[in-house]
Amino acid sequence: MAGRPKTIYGRRVTNRWWPVDEGTVVNTTTPRARHLLVAATVLAFLIAFGLPVVIAVWTLTGATRGLSWATPEFQIGFNLVAVLVAVGLFFLFRQLGAPLTVVTAGKRGLRTAAFLAGIWLLSQLLAAPISLLIDALVTSPGGGGHDSTSAMGVLNGISWALAAGFGEEIIVNAGVVRSLELINAPTWAIYLVAIVARLSFHVYYGWATLEKVLWAGLTVWGYRRARMLWPLVAIHTVHDISVAVPSPPLSVGLTVVKTALILFVVVSVLRRPSP
Repeated sequence: MAGRPKTIYGRRVTNRWWPVDEGTVVNTTTPRARHLLVAATVLAFLIAFGLPVVIAVWTLTGATRGLSWATPEFQIGFNLVAVLVAVGLFFLFRQLGAPLTVVTAGKRGLRTAAFLAGIWLLSQLLAAPISLLIDALVTSPGGGGHDSTSAMGVLNGISWALAAGFGEEIIVNAGVVRSLELINAPTWAIYLVAIVARLSFHVYYGWATLEKVLWAGLTVWGYRRARMLWPLVAIHTVHDISVAVPSPPLSVGLTVVKTALILFVVVSVLRRPSP
């Protein structure tokens, strides 16, 4: 492979539902590299999310007695491994000519980044009524909370948020999407596999897992439009830290940022794009 993979950013679009710039990645991969990246994505998912899938199923079936070995120390170590695996996959895609994200620059790039982060938040907001409806109809087991009263509990919560932000967005979202694109999978298959992969380790919610279909689907849609990764990683990580380690100052600040990003999405969509 000669040179670094080329990327194009800033293709101006007039799509009503995506009124900011799109990012387009130009691949310089070989057929062998494409198959290697697919295999690496599958392996990364198994390492980072294989155990969470099993634990989610155990929690759903009530078999929680077998989780006594999952100490906070073990969870922190496992979460950090998931982060390292995700970062490694990110650099592997870039090295083999299929970068997961594009280089952003200038005001237009920041607008797209803000819009993408806002889409992630808006998808969570739109899923809330679905969650309320499901909770009213059935009883969902839930996944339990994090101990935020001890230093080890706080570290565990932060490591969990990092694993969610880096692992889910790099491996389950971008990695899965790019792998399927590299083998020319149809669009419906890309969405289906990415959504199922995202739901697989959330099944401990029971029927309430269905509320995450909209979130997972919109996140895939936003990523494929923007071809940006770090806004998703950042907003996911910060959001989950605020959930795992409650802090009034953090909650207030994050609420302001969330509101601003969601309003930016709504206002941008309602304004007709310039021809």
